[in-house]
Amino acid sequence: MNRKLAILSGCLVAFGLALSGSAWAQLGGIVTAVPRPSAYPADWQNTPTLATMLIVSSTPATCYLEVFLTSDKGQGVSTPKFQVVPQGSTNYYTQHLTNWNLHLTGRIKEGFDRTGRLPDGTYVLTVHCFNVMSAAGQPLPDLFASTTFTLSVPQPPNLLYPTNESVIPVANPVFQWTPSIRASGSQPAYRFRLVEMLPGQTPLRAIEGNYPLLETSVENGTALSYPSSVPQLVNGRRYAWRIQSIEPVSAQLPQDVILPVGTNEGKSQVFTFTYHAGPRTSGSQAGGLGEAPGASPTGHASSDGPEPEGLPRSPGFGGLRNFADRLVHAMAGRWSATSSRGASRALVSAASARQDPTPYGPGAPAAAPDSAGAVLEAPADTAAPATAPPTPAPETAQPPEDRGVGPQWLKLHGTASVANETYSREGSGAPTRPFHSARVTTGLSFGLMNDHMRMPFDALVSGDQVSFRENINQFALHPQFNWAGLQAGNFAPQYSTFTMADAMVLGAGFELTPQKWRIGFADGKSRKAIAADPAVAIQPQFARNILAGRVGYGDPLNNTVEVSVLHAKDNRNSLSASDSLLEVTAEANTVYGMKAQGVLPRHHLKAQVEGAWSLYDRDQRADNPNLKGRAVALKLFRETVLTSVGASFELLEGGFMSLGNSGITNDRRDVGLTGRAQIPSGKLSLNANAGWRTDNVSKVMLAGTERRNYSLNAAWMPRPNFGTDFQLGYMSDDVGSGDSVSSSSNITRILAFSPHLTYAARGIQQTVTGSATVQSSDNNTIAPFPLTSSHSLCLVANWSAAVSPLLAVTFGGNYNRTDLQIAVSEISAFGPGFVWSLPRQRIATSAQLDFTRSRTGNLGTDTQFAPRCELRWQATPHHALIARGNFRRYRYAVGAPEFDERVASLEYAVTL
Repeated sequence: MNRKLAILSGCLVAFGLALSGSAWAQLGGIVTAVPRPSAYPADWQNTPTLATMLIVSSTPATCYLEVFLTSDKGQGVSTPKFQVVPQGSTNYYTQHLTNWNLHLTGRIKEGFDRTGRLPDGTYVLTVHCFNVMSAAGQPLPDLFASTTFTLSVPQPPNLLYPTNESVIPVANPVFQWTPSIRASGSQPAYRFRLVEMLPGQTPLRAIEGNYPLLETSVENGTALSYPSSVPQLVNGRRYAWRIQSIEPVSAQLPQDVILPVGTNEGKSQVFTFTYHAGPRTSGSQAGGLGEAPGASPTGHASSDGPEPEGLPRSPGFGGLRNFADRLVHAMAGRWSATSSRGASRALVSAASARQDPTPYGPGAPAAAPDSAGAVLEAPADTAAPATAPPTPAPETAQPPEDRGVGPQWLKLHGTASVANETYSREGSGAPTRPFHSARVTTGLSFGLMNDHMRMPFDALVSGDQVSFRENINQFALHPQFNWAGLQAGNFAPQYSTFTMADAMVLGAGFELTPQKWRIGFADGKSRKAIAADPAVAIQPQFARNILAGRVGYGDPLNNTVEVSVLHAKDNRNSLSASDSLLEVTAEANTVYGMKAQGVLPRHHLKAQVEGAWSLYDRDQRADNPNLKGRAVALKLFRETVLTSVGASFELLEGGFMSLGNSGITNDRRDVGLTGRAQIPSGKLSLNANAGWRTDNVSKVMLAGTERRNYSLNAAWMPRPNFGTDFQLGYMSDDVGSGDSVSSSSNITRILAFSPHLTYAARGIQQTVTGSATVQSSDNNTIAPFPLTSSHSLCLVANWSAAVSPLLAVTFGGNYNRTDLQIAVSEISAFGPGFVWSLPRQRIATSAQLDFTRSRTGNLGTDTQFAPRCELRWQATPHHALIARGNFRRYRYAVGAPEFDERVASLEYAVTL
């Protein structure tokens, strides 16, 4: 295309020069669409994202330029723009062609009014140059130039596995997502990113700021098996991952900029999971398949711990529960007085896990709280022995002793840790970690006036900061006195799903709860500006400021109502003009939301309704009208001692936007059902979910998408020492055929079986656990571009024995086989471990030795040898030192030199 354009330009220039000496003059030119035109007219006013026109004139001239858009869906014409044409050849980019104040008709106008973009399809762009006058005042003939382009804005991928908030037992999981199909029937490339979450982080802040364990592009595939050659997952740690649809590297110009494809910049929702070496019991992989924006939109399920009696939880880094969470806990407290204690425990468990009956949208099934809690309490770097079946929760949860240290007028409460890590690597490949990093994490609280006033202080300072990403370092100070609290620094307001859910604000705010009132306010910056960097492939972004407030009234135990407003605005001066020449636009948005809840405790009923209205400005520099959109969500629950049932409905118009919740996908309609049942003896429990989703409610895409999601989780424990868990999930994603697009489908299935047995042999208590998981994702299309499917099998076994009260030994292994059609990978690992405790010396030592063999295709077998060790010394009841050391030797089978990695860290932790 570039060569043809150069030849044609040369011909036009020669033609113009030949005419220069004649008695008359004229204009000549051609218009060419860019390789990936933008479907948003607001982009055309300031970015070169539609077409470029070359005009050749034999003499200086003036003219008016107007543009016509024609298709079978309607027409459009722009307001003429006066233009001065110099002599010779001149390139006019999109923003210079016309004023782009389009007058649209037909379905083009309907689609633009509903979503702010043109409907998918094929268009003819015609540039008309009229009222042409030479510098001498001589009228010249009009000029017409046309080109054809196709618009396609697919939905972002939906994450399939690992499910959100799940616990996985294998160190090399297979990540799966649905394909994103363009009008041509082809797939874009996918940008995969996996990070480890640090204490106090939201999933969004972690994925945007942390050093990635693995970041790579995947082409012609919708699955990725976690390779052995990258940093290993650490037992007990929590991770976040995301997929983004992008243009393939070969199509990216310039090479240092990631070009997104589709709505929401091609970004999926951020999913989180916890890795635990060995299968967990009672729902360790709870949660069905499909797009599940999460039981906790802000990702704080694991951060909810016991609260100091009589005082609200610290809101730093998103620790403050949102309104819905507080209502669930409040209802659980009320129902315990009129219902059985078992019902109260069930509700508290549901609140802790933050489950919601909608498989799609806010509230997908989450991991069981007992599993998540057990994982987080396990040693961080060692493979903990498989545990026995969980013991029943106590009738009444007692808060931990919180005496603090210091005089009565100033006491210090909470926890803090300081860690220092060194990393070294020798051999082939690039380093995967900073060579030296330190981290400080605090969750402290200053108690004033005999603890009548609390002043929490949270901090996260890490040396893993990546310069061209969001900031990791966070500080928050939020004094609390009775019903009044202030917030300063980094905090997550978490107002509602449709306003603020996962935005981390650097600024100030307050929370007031006098009697039945709830009043909140927040003001600050939610993200920093990121400019294009020629050294790395990144996506530029403007800095964004947020102003939000809410007012609520009612008794949290009964009926409540809350209204909120959010205004988000990008700083249009935070990037230079050269950084924003692509599709990066300075957005602005205002969302008005209302949420109400009614509770009938005697009937065990709870109903929620939430609505929102948004005014969205895609580019503040453009003079297009603001886009209006609405959203509504309805939820109904009924909880009893042994059963529960819930239903939900959610509708988001194509024009609804919220810059305070990255997990929202608009232009969709969701219906969800959930149910739970338990037989009285407690030997069998069932949890079922079903969801149906329809995309393209606005009818502006080429074809509609129908999604169905079904999952069933069961736990069977016929004897106290024996039980098994089952998980069955099924999801289908069907894209119907339309104009210029072929139909496609995705069917994903997952089946998991996890038995566990505890027995005594020769006086030694022993535990055997196992897990077998089958994943299958079939993609089909009638388009000329085939879609690949993936099938995987994962087997895990673990044995542990308590040799003495001080010594426990373990031995485990796993096998993972993944067939991606283009290649088959196999990974197997096994190794022993032990945990040795010396109570009198307050020392606990644990070690694990792993041998791993991996193979991809016919490239031979890679081998890995990795010992790990941890030493914990509880110096005093409140102070501890933790030393960790990991070594890994990896040998490639294809002749590349092996590499050695060494990681050593020392951590000091204090609990006051």
